Amino acid sequence: MTTTRSLTLAALLPLAALALTGCDRISLGDASPDQRARQTTTVTTTLMPTPTGAAEPTTTAPTPTPEQGAIPPDGAGAYAPVDASRFQLAQPSSVATYSFSVPSGNIACFAGSEFICEIHDGPSDSPEESRCGLYDGAEKPVRIVGWFNYDKPPCSTILQGTWRDPGPALNYGESVAMSVSGAQITCYSSTEALYCTGPQNYGFKLSRTEFYRSQLS
Repeated sequence: MTTTRSLTLAALLPLAALALTGCDRISLGDASPDQRARQTTTVTTTLMPTPTGAAEPTTTAPTPTPEQGAIPPDGAGAYAPVDASRFQLAQPSSVATYSFSVPSGNIACFAGSEFICEIHDGPSDSPEESRCGLYDGAEKPVRIVGWFNYDKPPCSTILQGTWRDPGPALNYGESVAMSVSGAQITCYSSTEALYCTGPQNYGFKLSRTEFYRSQLS
């Protein structure tokens, strides 16, 4: 009997020890990790845009500037074309079929067998090469400019005689094209100046302070 009880106690002792050990692990929280368990780690990430290529530089389109020497410098498209009949003279002469003025009244132009613009308050001088040569040494100040002869470039000279009556105004921002004596004349009215183009691809600018002509490309 004694031997049997000893064997029974000997068999129970390992089980008790195992139970106590298991209780200690649970209550104390020092259990060793199970190497077979899958460990889960939570990672917080911030998503950044994925670059698709080099960044495009930010550019501002340049403001168009007037082309030096162009007539008109801001381009013909900046002017609204009007019908030439608006400026047709009721009593045309051999010299003039059309007549118009600028809104200020300072310039009046006449188109026919010649194209001439008269300016009351004009430049005190003009380039010598662009003078008409009608009055040698006496073509200052500028009072008349245009084509006295369509086979030659436009030129400037002084006024001999009286001012002619002006025609209707070619408003600022308007243009007019006139066909006269086989020549095509187009003028553009702006607050800066009057610009006209004509035969042989010549053009000129006329204002209170400046007259210049150029042969357009």
